[in-house]
Amino acid sequence: MLNTLSSILMRIVFFCILTPIAMVLRLFGYDPLKLRSNQSASQWFKRKQVKFDTNFFHKQG
Repeated sequence: MLNTLSSILMRIVFFCILTPIAMVLRLFGYDPLKLRSNQSASQWFKRKQVKFDTNFFHKQG
């Protein structure tokens, strides 16, 4: 009985809450994992240069 109830409840949550949210995000082009191809030669993208701090390594000892 409890297994059936939890299964039904999870389906309701998925189809009534998560599916509409996903459809709205796709409609506005939200792509947090950057899975869409941008037709470039490489999938790499530039990152900010991080300053090397030697004090960071002294804290590890």
